[in-house]
Amino acid sequence: MPWEKVTLIGVGLLGGSIGCALRKKGLAELVVGYVRRESTIAEAKDCEAIDHGTLDLPEAVGGADLIILCTPVGAMPALVEKMLWDCRAGALLTDVGSVKAEVGAKISEIVAQSSVAFVGSHPMAGAEKTGVARSSAELFEGAVCIMTPGPETPQEATDGVRRFWNSLGGQVVEMDPSAHDRHVSRASHLPHVAAALLAHEVLDPEADSLRASLCATGFRDTTRIAAGDVTMWRDILVQNSVNIGEALDNYIGTLAKFRQALGAKNVDQVVRFLETARYRRMRWEQSRDGAAWDHFPSTAHPTTPGWGCGSGIKEHHQSGSDSRSSARGRDKLEGSPMEWGHSGHGFVLEDFGIWDCCWIRPGWGQ
Repeated sequence: MPWEKVTLIGVGLLGGSIGCALRKKGLAELVVGYVRRESTIAEAKDCEAIDHGTLDLPEAVGGADLIILCTPVGAMPALVEKMLWDCRAGALLTDVGSVKAEVGAKISEIVAQSSVAFVGSHPMAGAEKTGVARSSAELFEGAVCIMTPGPETPQEATDGVRRFWNSLGGQVVEMDPSAHDRHVSRASHLPHVAAALLAHEVLDPEADSLRASLCATGFRDTTRIAAGDVTMWRDILVQNSVNIGEALDNYIGTLAKFRQALGAKNVDQVVRFLETARYRRMRWEQSRDGAAWDHFPSTAHPTTPGWGCGSGIKEHHQSGSDSRSSARGRDKLEGSPMEWGHSGHGFVLEDFGIWDCCWIRPGWGQ
């Protein structure tokens, strides 16, 4: 059953993409966008992201059964406070913010005075280029959409937000707000800081201009996200500063160990560093593509703190019963002899304080 009226508070890349998807799929009878500039209304209509746009907040939220906050996270609580008493009784409120614990607690406290139900959410989708002109109705297809309902959140509201993201093609995962902030500080926020740092260092205007002219595909791909919206990222970094700070400490520590190995020209440790990174990146990409990886659990190895301690890659060629492969993979992690449950070739990689165990199907990568 379609929503009667969906209001988008902010119609940029994410808000516009939500509107495009809702209208393309016929999931809402009316999509309204609240924006700050008259010119954005015309642009959003040209992109088919909204049916109606307005600069008037009460008009935008009045009568809406679903309201989605698509602004920088720092602006969300004040907007909710301002619009709350113009919202329809029983309206459902969610957001697309990249930080959940602090801002979610503030919004929950505000809406507790009303009949509006708030369920935090965060679609892991987007791009460094912003604005409604970049909107895509397919942006959320296959994307992980994290929901962060609190203990007081009505089940009906949680189900409604889940239905909403599923209808846009998202794969919904529920998570505690604090756990969300801790995980995305590593998966999303740290990479942005790293990309920004590279842009600062490599493109320093005081450096020889030849350096920038030599930057090619690798630099472009690695620093792409550094071109993201500054206001949005300012709010994210400040709101999640504790988790990002811890992530940076770990990152700097690993970098220092690598710098030490490089300075000592320790070829074994440098190779293990690169092998581990390459293996984990390949495993991540293949798992996202649903390709030929079957994972065993990873567990910390008690005798190898930090990185660079380990025995590198160990090749195994074995055959046996399919049903025993996972259990025997775990046996290896506990120190028992490795046996593989398939015909083919697999490896165990012990590095950076982790035993990573993976099965490669015959013929993969040849």
